[in-house]
Amino acid sequence: MFGDPRELILHYFLADDTIEIREVIRANSGRDAAPKFLGRSKLPKTVEKLNKPGEITQRTVLNVFGSMANDGRYILDALKTGAVHKDFYTDADLQIGAKINVWGREVTLCDMDEFTAHHYKTKFNLGNFSLYLSLSLSLSLS
Repeated sequence: MFGDPRELILHYFLADDTIEIREVIRANSGRDAAPKFLGRSKLPKTVEKLNKPGEITQRTVLNVFGSMANDGRYILDALKTGAVHKDFYTDADLQIGAKINVWGREVTLCDMDEFTAHHYKTKFNLGNFSLYLSLSLSLSLS
């Protein structure tokens, strides 16, 4: 049961570099009708561990004088010295035949629509996708 190929549709949003993945569930397939495989969010390239809420923040509090609730004073780290840098997938990483890591699951990209093909041709000067499409890869989830 684990490791069977599944058909997924990956939506990449150019406006904010977020990714949403939906599963195509056929009628009478025996699977639950929950098509959202990944909600719209930025997808990190590598996953070391899941962080606890508040463990990674945009700003770090350096010093606190008094209580923060009762007119306390604090200094925020303007240089973001404690920030954790993560690499996220962008449109440059999503090409036909590429394997991406979706929270520990390997997804192979196999096809694209006409708008995406036009985007790759104009932005990255990639236009000959017939070679990749002739391989007839199937979108798989391991």
